[in-house]
Amino acid sequence: MRLLAKLVLVSLLIAVPVFSQPVDDETRLRQIAHAVILEENRLATSSDHAPVLRPLHAAFADEVWQRMPEIETERAERALRGLRYTSSTTEFRDEQLQIDGDAATVSFIEATRIALDVEGATGAPDATEYEKPHVFTFRRTTDDWQLIEHKPGADFPFADAGDDQQATETGSASDNSQVLMERAPVQTQAYAISTLSRSAIVNYALKYWGSGMYDNRGYNTAYRTFTNDCTNFISQGVANGGWTAVTGWYQSDDAWWYTFYPFPLAPGQSYTWAGAQNWSNFVARRGRGYLVSTMSELSPGDVLQIDFQNDSHIDHSMIVTAKDSKGTIYLTYHTVNYKNREFFEMDRVIKKTSPNVKYWRWKLNDKFY
Repeated sequence: MRLLAKLVLVSLLIAVPVFSQPVDDETRLRQIAHAVILEENRLATSSDHAPVLRPLHAAFADEVWQRMPEIETERAERALRGLRYTSSTTEFRDEQLQIDGDAATVSFIEATRIALDVEGATGAPDATEYEKPHVFTFRRTTDDWQLIEHKPGADFPFADAGDDQQATETGSASDNSQVLMERAPVQTQAYAISTLSRSAIVNYALKYWGSGMYDNRGYNTAYRTFTNDCTNFISQGVANGGWTAVTGWYQSDDAWWYTFYPFPLAPGQSYTWAGAQNWSNFVARRGRGYLVSTMSELSPGDVLQIDFQNDSHIDHSMIVTAKDSKGTIYLTYHTVNYKNREFFEMDRVIKKTSPNVKYWRWKLNDKFY
């Protein structure tokens, strides 16, 4: 059956007229690379193997076909959970193209929005969104360019700033007054009991999860950006939700603070602000949260962290931004950027390379000091 489907797919790809008129090399290369992403996203929402009217070509039919069994398995697994991808829209940004004789590369960021339908559940988000880098390598043939290799970016950095190192900054703070109004009051030492606003954490995460391709304003440029930005992002979120700073030595896990205008050569934040393991240590020591046993115990505004290798060192941090009536949580995070990603879909991807992954489920206290 799969062989028949492959023959049908390839024959359709060959039969579809690609262009009515010749196009230049740069246009052709971009169209081929875009078509691979668009077709894979279409197959994630439909079992119809016939290609739609896109610039598909037999030169890269194998690329689509090689992914098809995995795409079908993923779709079937989602169906068992009552989750269906109903449609997708994709944009491409930061494109770079290089042609060197008969070789060429195309790279870009894929920004995709996938509409969700969760059968028998309420409270689920209506869509998940993500931004992912891709690199395509091509070789010129007699009459066209042929796709040789497609390298999609990893879903995670698989490492974050640790106990003995600072996260590396890749950006600087903005002086835009409208953005600066979004700053959380993280410069005040808290001695009294304070109250957490979960809705403020969620709203912040959903607003600043990505680069602004859709209905959000991208990253909050009032804050500096880091190479691995996930824990910096959740610190911004909980600060927006009411967490107040705890001053102290910047390498201490008993401190948690951020300064918008650090002195030259002085640290701009504590290790606990941007390091996943350090943040976890701070929460435990300060009593601002506690670990729970199951995902269903988490609520929007809580934090999920990942130890990919189960080596007792936390690598990644995410904010719970939705939870449906079945108890499934949805996560929003930086590096790479995801909005409302279903936990089970994420877990499936992680276990391909990290089968022993361990999750740290932080239930944040509604009252804290």
